Amino acid sequence: MKFTTDFFTETYAGFIALYPNSAAAEAWIDANVPPEALTAAGGIAVKPEYLADALAEIRAEGLTVGTVRQAHPEVPSENILDDWRRNK
Repeated sequence: MKFTTDFFTETYAGFIALYPNSAAAEAWIDANVPPEALTAAGGIAVKPEYLADALAEIRAEGLTVGTVRQAHPEVPSENILDDWRRNK
């Protein structure tokens, strides 16, 4: 499966990881996310209570966001990310 959105998300216990998937998404992160922002699993960690605002800002710039899936403890997230990297 090939991802075609600018960003995609993956839900973990306590946060959502937001991953850039295009040059436009990388530029948005550079312009809007401070360098000291918390990262997790290779993405930007966003608390659930801030996700709606972050997604609204992303979409206001004309960028798209998709969801990979909710991570489960029994499925190591590295496997999901490896699949994404292979198919990117």
